[in-house]
Amino acid sequence: MSRKFKICTFIKKIKKMKNQKDNIETNKKTVQHQNDKKSKKTKKREENKKEKYKQSTLEKQKVSEILIENILKEQKILTLKKNIEEIKKLHKKKIIEFSAEIENIRKRNTIEIEKMRKFGLEKILLELLPVIDNLERTIETFKKENCENGIKQGIQLTLKIFLQIVKKFGLEQIYKTGVIFNPDLHQAVKLIKIENFKSNLVVKVLQKGYILNGRLIRAAIVTVSK
Repeated sequence: MSRKFKICTFIKKIKKMKNQKDNIETNKKTVQHQNDKKSKKTKKREENKKEKYKQSTLEKQKVSEILIENILKEQKILTLKKNIEEIKKLHKKKIIEFSAEIENIRKRNTIEIEKMRKFGLEKILLELLPVIDNLERTIETFKKENCENGIKQGIQLTLKIFLQIVKKFGLEQIYKTGVIFNPDLHQAVKLIKIENFKSNLVVKVLQKGYILNGRLIRAAIVTVSK
């Protein structure tokens, strides 16, 4: 084999090795490029995933905030409604109490007016009772003396008119004898024993008593059997 051939063969080998090396480098670059491209895609994908997760988290947080806000609003509304109901109940109670108080005042005033109507003249009538007593005593004196004249008739007429007037105001006399002694109506000043007469009966009325509209204003002074 000639020297020249050997050299050519060596050169070819060198070129082949160089080409192989270049191919290896090219393949490396290609692989690196692919890896870089893949890495970029993976990175982009990861970034997108993180962004989506972040966005999802923000949305969930926003939804949670809205829910919490709505719950707080509902609680506030419920509290306000409860307060309104309590205020209504309080006002209703106050109105009922006020109405009841007005009704009580009206009733008390009605009772007071009725008392004034019934008993407002009590003092005046008490002042007039001695006048009635004197008129009745005068008539009794005329009877004892068996005296019939114009004066007696005039006094009797005056007494009759007098009693009719005071009766209109609810004044009633306590004058009956033979009735059971009643300490609420009678004042006993003497006890006497009478044959064939039951005990504890009014024998004689010494001074008539008076009732004004159902209320005793003067007890009758009486003698009672024993």
